[in-house]
Amino acid sequence: MSQRPFTVFTKTATARILGVAVALVKKLQVLAKTIWVYVQGKRPTFISKTRYKVDYLESRLDRSADIKITPVGGFSYTAHNLSNGKEYRLWCAPGRGLQCECKDYERQVQGGKVNPTCKHKLAVNQFLSDRFRQQA
Repeated sequence: MSQRPFTVFTKTATARILGVAVALVKKLQVLAKTIWVYVQGKRPTFISKTRYKVDYLESRLDRSADIKITPVGGFSYTAHNLSNGKEYRLWCAPGRGLQCECKDYERQVQGGKVNPTCKHKLAVNQFLSDRFRQQA
């Protein structure tokens, strides 16, 4: 089974950006610099590609707030989601940077995303940033 290419231009993202239910987002068309969007009951509109990219990062940052990071050693970490109890392992791979075993990260890798970014990876980055700030 082949994976679809990774994209941030989705009905789910559109619904978040416009503040509507996903079921109301009927059609997206990717153009050169913008996305044409048709939402049921509304006039078609355009949303910039930049807005989708910002939404992508913001949505993962919001969801990373409930994640506790525990260093395991050797540039490895455990990400424990306090709201649902799930744990994921993260590690640094030579030449590839921080990797995660979650489905979101794997879907991005399989879809060809150059720098996959899941909420667990963002939580580790925040953990390390906080740690270095404390030492300074």
